[in-house]
This record gives sequence, C-alpha cells and structure tokens, in this order.
Amino acid sequence: MQRRLLPLNALRAFAAVHETGGIRSAARALDVTHSSVSRHLRFLEDTLGVALIDRDQNQRQLRFTREGERLGQASGE
Repeated sequence: MQRRLLPLNALRAFAAVHETGGIRSAARALDVTHSSVSRHLRFLEDTLGVALIDRDQNQRQLRFTREGERLGQASGE
C-alpha cells in the first residue's frame, strides 16, 4: 500500500480553522479566500476518508467530528 503525504497548505488551513474556530476567520488569518480554506478541508476529508467537520446547515457554529478534534490536537503540538 502506497502512503500519501498530505499537502502542507491543507494542513495549515485545517490548523487555522481549528485554532480560530471558523473558516472565514481562518481565511483572514491565512490571507486567503474562505473558499480556498473550504477546498483544503474537503481535500483532507477526501484523502483521509473521514469527515473532519460537522456540516449542519442549520448551525452557525462550526463543530469538529471526533476525527477532526484528534487532528486539530495533533496539529497544535
């Protein structure tokens, strides 16, 4: 089985979302568009095969899945 490295920009985007608590605030912190941050998050989820963020359209607050919390804690170390 071939292992694939995750792109650093995608990991930075996720770490910024985890640290700031939102996609737009992470985009401001990284000086990129919010759609760029969203694309990086979706790429990570597709590559890892797990959801990292709970995308409930009725909630304004961002919630991380268990896997998202684990990755967020690891990215902060």
